[in-house]
Amino acid sequence: EICTSYDACAGELFCRFEDGPAGTCSVRPGLGESCDNAPCQDGLECDRMEMVCAEPAAESESCEYIQCASGLGCNRMTQQCTPPPAQGEQCVFSNDGPLCADGLVCLDDNTCGPTPVEGERCATNGTCAEDLGCDWSGDSPICVQRTESGPCNGNEVCAEGFYCDWDSNSCTPRKALDEPCQDRSQCIEGTTCLDEGDDQRICRPFPALGDYCEGQCASDSFCGPTPGPCQAGICILAQTE
Repeated sequence: EICTSYDACAGELFCRFEDGPAGTCSVRPGLGESCDNAPCQDGLECDRMEMVCAEPAAESESCEYIQCASGLGCNRMTQQCTPPPAQGEQCVFSNDGPLCADGLVCLDDNTCGPTPVEGERCATNGTCAEDLGCDWSGDSPICVQRTESGPCNGNEVCAEGFYCDWDSNSCTPRKALDEPCQDRSQCIEGTTCLDEGDDQRICRPFPALGDYCEGQCASDSFCGPTPGPCQAGICILAQTE
């Protein structure tokens, strides 16, 4: 089947592109099969040295060329898979980013510690305690209370339901359905900013199957790499021996 987006195919399939904008839904490679420009089947990782799908590395095994098994992280100093570190220990890394023991986050000094509170430096990726946002305006990022008004340098410091208006540099209520917008971060949850023609963009519900899209569709469909109609995932019959 023809596909136009890497993740458009259903199940254990992916969109393999050879030449041109369209690809073909293909079965993801299994154990020992080539993972060159192809995602491995669930439960396997790409061995970047051999370029074949393999079992993920277990505890104490090398993670230099392959991801660690679930629940483990790669220690970048030793290049070995380790359990999530305790407080004060060096962060390790998984497919999802920095990894620490439960209740801890990776701080900006690359050690595990409690989630930063108001006035403390933000953790890796701008993480702060609940109801706080990371303010990047100073020499170092600091956790601050989210606000419904006042100056802002990004949506992270605005309260839920508000966005940072770059024209006024202040937190502003998100726009309701059918109100004009510039990008989807300005629209209320469940809506997006759509081009209505004549240089006008409006907050509308996410496009449904078959509707015009520019990057995001309702949950039962997807938008291709270029603007066009929302499409359904593509299924093909499995081959049997």
